[in-house]
Amino acid sequence: MKKRITIFALVLALIISSLPSLAMAADVQVIDLKDMLSDKEGWSILNDGNTTFKDGALSNISKNDEAGKPVTELFGYTKEKYTDVIYDFDIVMDFKTIDKWQGFLVRSTEPLNVPWSKNYNYLIVITGEQIELQRFGYKHAFLGVSPTPFKSGERVNVRYGAINQEDGVRLFLAINGKTIFDIVDEADSAIREGGYFGVYNQGSTLEIYPSSRVGEIDTPSANKTSISTDGLIGDSVNIDYTYSDIYGSTEGETEYTWYRTLANIDHFGTSMAFTNEAREKYLEKIEGATGRTYTITNSDVGFNIKCGIKAKSKETGLLGEEVITNSVYIDTVSNMLGNGLFFVKGSRFAVLNGEKKELNTNEIPFTKFGKLYVPAQFSANALGYNMTENGDSVVFSKDGTQVTVLSENIIKAENGTIFVNLESLKDVTGIAATYEALYGIGMVNDLCAQLNPIEYAEILRNIRSGITD
Repeated sequence: MKKRITIFALVLALIISSLPSLAMAADVQVIDLKDMLSDKEGWSILNDGNTTFKDGALSNISKNDEAGKPVTELFGYTKEKYTDVIYDFDIVMDFKTIDKWQGFLVRSTEPLNVPWSKNYNYLIVITGEQIELQRFGYKHAFLGVSPTPFKSGERVNVRYGAINQEDGVRLFLAINGKTIFDIVDEADSAIREGGYFGVYNQGSTLEIYPSSRVGEIDTPSANKTSISTDGLIGDSVNIDYTYSDIYGSTEGETEYTWYRTLANIDHFGTSMAFTNEAREKYLEKIEGATGRTYTITNSDVGFNIKCGIKAKSKETGLLGEEVITNSVYIDTVSNMLGNGLFFVKGSRFAVLNGEKKELNTNEIPFTKFGKLYVPAQFSANALGYNMTENGDSVVFSKDGTQVTVLSENIIKAENGTIFVNLESLKDVTGIAATYEALYGIGMVNDLCAQLNPIEYAEILRNIRSGITD
């Protein structure tokens, strides 16, 4: 009889450890592969000569063919189909090159076919860089991606399986007790039928062993994360997520870390777990921001805001891997507050006394030699000035005063639109400041600090109607 570690057994282990018992999340079996690995006759193998069963373990080598290309190895335990189970086993992988990968299939209909051909299955793909979770069969879908948390040649424990729930199929993957995926496939094409456990190996050596973590439990996780805000200085940024634990524990004191990212290098998708290298390179930790909500400051303008969530179990105290939410952009134009005329490099909007003003396509500000050039006629009209050309110069006049812009500060576009260096308008009443922002980078924050931004944000909130950059 195959050794099956049920959730009840895990709960019992907790009781023995003097921890509160956990309610079962579902009628789930956690199956140590020990008996399956000892049952050679129960396996179907495509290239039998490349697979060895010895001392309760399985070893598979993907060799090269005569043309020097790696042979695809496919094998699976086909003696029995399983539905609501989590497979518990250890692996050692040899990542010879990053473009070669191994995969493990659950609920597979045809484990001797490649996962994407005449085969219904949930597949985890493991390379030296990342782990992917995919669905094949009724309809292909990428369900998750995460950095690979172990190195070539390192023995690690894997728990991977699928569980039917009322709202879909719950897919669970943990490496060395740390939850990588715990998500629900809610699609109509979710695979609810039972199937075989399968393995795919291409270009590497793969070893499978019985579990080294029998009876131990895994960390919880945060899923279905989202983030929202009105996006103005003084507004709150709110996060929403689902606490998830395969063992049915309740949420404890989950930890939150808030980050800024530069808008044009925000490469990472929703809920992707950042590698340590990527976190250091792309995420700026906001000091002191550790609550479930965050209040926008002037320092955030022109940046994306994200939150890192580490779910924590109340009963066990276990802390999950950090999950990074999607981002919200604190756009520049919306936060140009106060009296005056404001421009943004490359933006089709200006802001006049807190109200949005749309520019024509031939009036969009730009920079040259480090200087911001703005449309002269638009500026004059917005601020109540008359603008006239005087030879190579441009004159702004109002109530008996004149401001002359010399030719070295003027650029005339091919369509005839006159642009002037914004600094040359410093004596024009109502020109408030130079704001230069390209995709949120290079933001000048000093003005926001001078304008009592919380007070002006309240004024702008009442008239704002979706200002975007």
